[in-house]
Amino acid sequence: GYEAKRQALNTLITSMPQDNNFKVVNFGQDANLGSTMAYANTTYFSADGIHPTVTGYKLIAKYVANVIKSFTW
Repeated sequence: GYEAKRQALNTLITSMPQDNNFKVVNFGQDANLGSTMAYANTTYFSADGIHPTVTGYKLIAKYVANVIKSFTW
């Protein structure tokens, strides 16, 4: 079903950086954003179940900032 496809796609995406020398912001590892029913949590997702709320975007930004900080220049 859908969940198996979602997990397979996430596995593919998160394995790609090793092969292609780029980074992925894996905010899906956060239970509030990436768990099976996370889209139903209106604290983090809007009513459409796709787009984050302001709170959701703030949480995503934390993960993006951590990845940016991990770069070595």
